[in-house]
Amino acid sequence: MRKIFLILVFFSLEGNFVIPQEKNPSEITKGIQLIISTDKSDYLEGENVWLETIFIIDKKKVKLDYWLYSGNVNVTNSNKQGVRYHGPQYSCGFPSYDYPDTMCSFEVLDFGDYELQKPREIYQVGHYFPADEYEITAYRNVMIKGKQYKVEAKPVKFVVHKPEGKDLLARKEYLEMIPIMWKDSIYWKDTIAYNDLIAYKEGLEKRPMLEQDTNAYNYYIRLKEHLEMVSKLWNDTTDYKLLLQEKIDSFFVKYENSVYIDKVLYSIGAPRKSISAIEFYYNLILKHPEFAGNHHRLWYIMSYYSDKKDIGGYLNMIDDLESRFKDNEIFMKVLFYHKRDYQRELKSGRIF
Repeated sequence: MRKIFLILVFFSLEGNFVIPQEKNPSEITKGIQLIISTDKSDYLEGENVWLETIFIIDKKKVKLDYWLYSGNVNVTNSNKQGVRYHGPQYSCGFPSYDYPDTMCSFEVLDFGDYELQKPREIYQVGHYFPADEYEITAYRNVMIKGKQYKVEAKPVKFVVHKPEGKDLLARKEYLEMIPIMWKDSIYWKDTIAYNDLIAYKEGLEKRPMLEQDTNAYNYYIRLKEHLEMVSKLWNDTTDYKLLLQEKIDSFFVKYENSVYIDKVLYSIGAPRKSISAIEFYYNLILKHPEFAGNHHRLWYIMSYYSDKKDIGGYLNMIDDLESRFKDNEIFMKVLFYHKRDYQRELKSGRIF
């Protein structure tokens, strides 16, 4: 009887056994949001595009094994072609008890064509989006119960236009500064570095079947162009530092209302100032609160006040700017991230 009972139980279990269905990934990651946005939707060629990324985790709905900060941001043009990426790849993890509810960042979108195509080793100082329509997609990976899941953001679109009129002239003058800036660099005057590159070029020339190795050959050609330019500059006595500064000074007089002022400050430098640096950047923010690049200006202001050990003056200026532009969406976003930087630097003891 005992054996028969066991057999009956076995068949009873077998007949009612249901294979559990695996949950839909979207159900498992419910409670996690990835949100991306740009500082605006329309740009001119050469303007920096700023990307805000917000990652929200509702810990009441989902628990991560650990926060795996890896993923991808991708930009495609109107032909669905990927745009060149220039930023660093990175990832980091935190214990499950340590990840915050919300993580966010606001930074320049490091995609686009090089500002000046050749020779790239010399003029690789910036990039831009050619006039077109673009779409940004992004995802982040998380680990839940030993499995990795992808959390995707809703795509964001923006449009880039060709500059016209005075903006076109301003862009041309900005581009003219790039080779001057490179020529002002001490790098090409570094004999050791120059000789190292010469030796590397000669090593490539001795490599058999060099032309059949596409990557090595292309690098050889660019390196050769670079060294040819350097050799021409070797005995050049032009004061490129002074020339560049004069170009910057002239640019700020001729194009004081241009969006490219933001680009020059970001990539090239500031004009010579008849007033203090604090006053200069403060006045610039007053005139152009719509520049996302004011994120950098606020950092400079904080640094200068810190050097003076004047935390009161700094906080008063921040309060003044906030009251003036509380209805300016871009500036308030910039100010949010600046205040976060301030708190982090203050806590670390690096300022004031």
